[in-house]
Amino acid sequence: MHGQDASRLLRGLGYAHVNEADVGYGYVADVYLPTVCTKSTPRGSVLELDGPFHFDNYSFASLGPTVLKRRHLSNMGYGVISLPFWEYHISMSTVEKERALLRSIEKVHSAE
Repeated sequence: MHGQDASRLLRGLGYAHVNEADVGYGYVADVYLPTVCTKSTPRGSVLELDGPFHFDNYSFASLGPTVLKRRHLSNMGYGVISLPFWEYHISMSTVEKERALLRSIEKVHSAE
């Protein structure tokens, strides 16, 4: 549900993307953004809409499989954009969601 919502907003913001994209080595990205790339992320970026099952219940630290996936995708040349459920959720307005997406995408460029 969040992926479709994010896809609609990304389309409105002018970002080319692919939902549920096979990015190799058995990984599927929630959203693949081929044009969001830098020198260190030549393959583009992946947007992961991380729900509550990606985090520890008490500390909200990312769980091992989520950390490993991010590390692998980064080593494969992708920019990894993680939007946790507390920063992007269904009860937010469209403008708030767009701002959250744009802030997250900007982090890929500012990391360069």
